[in-house]
This record gives sequence, structure tokens and C-alpha cells, in this order.
Amino acid sequence: MCLQVELSPVEMCARIWEMKVKPTCGPYWHSLDPTSRDEDPLLRRFQCDFSVTPMQDNDPIWGGQESTWQFVTAKKSNGKQSGQYIRINSWPQHRVVRLADGRWRLDNYYASYTTCPDQEENTPPYVRGKKLEFCPRCNPEPAEKKEG
Repeated sequence: MCLQVELSPVEMCARIWEMKVKPTCGPYWHSLDPTSRDEDPLLRRFQCDFSVTPMQDNDPIWGGQESTWQFVTAKKSNGKQSGQYIRINSWPQHRVVRLADGRWRLDNYYASYTTCPDQEENTPPYVRGKKLEFCPRCNPEPAEKKEG
């Protein structure tokens, strides 16, 4: 199976992302991450207006602040692109990785974001039933095909 190797804006916005804070972020921030206590992860949505929003009301890390994302291009000394990256706010950029199972991961020293599986049977219980609404910018095609 051939996997897409570059994340598109539509793909970025069409997913539910699990956020995990790494211990390297410090004990305070790591303790706020439910996965540090073997609980369900925090869920994020990357919007097509380049904002980031939480998907849970009781998110202990989210303080109502504005959060944004953008694609960042890194180049090697020879001028060739060295990979794809996402920057969230002014934090260190996250490297974009395609996992063997087809999911996406954004990863840096402090945190990672991983997409939930596409197949319903592989979807974790804490994500089931959550549906994403697409805006016309992300999904310009109408839901119903026009008759010609």
C-alpha cells in the first residue's frame, strides 16, 4: 500500500488529534495530561482557519487562549526540503510523520499529536460518535451532487 507522505491542510483539518504531553515538558504540564495517569487523551481539532481548539469541555491544559497552527518548511544546507513541519503558536515545530498504519503524527521534544484511526472498528471509545463539521474552505464540494 502506498501512503501519502505529505500532510495537506484538508487532511490536517479532517482529523481528530490525540494530544500527549511528554515528561520533557516538565512535571507540572505532564501531570495535566490524562495519559500520564493511563486515562483517555486530550483531543484537539486543527481548524481550516489555522486555529486549534479543544474537543473536550474539561480540558485541564486549555485555558481559553488563542492557539494557531501553520505549515513550516525546513531546508537542508543544500537548499532541499528536509521534511514537513507544523508550528503551533510559537512553540518548537512538530515534525510530520506518516505511521505504518496510515495515521499521522506531529512530534517534537515536548508533545505529540496523533490522528485517531479512520476505521470505525479501530476507533477508541472516547472518539466514537464525535463528528467533524467541515467548512466550505476545507470541503468546497457540496454534500449532494448536483444533477447535470
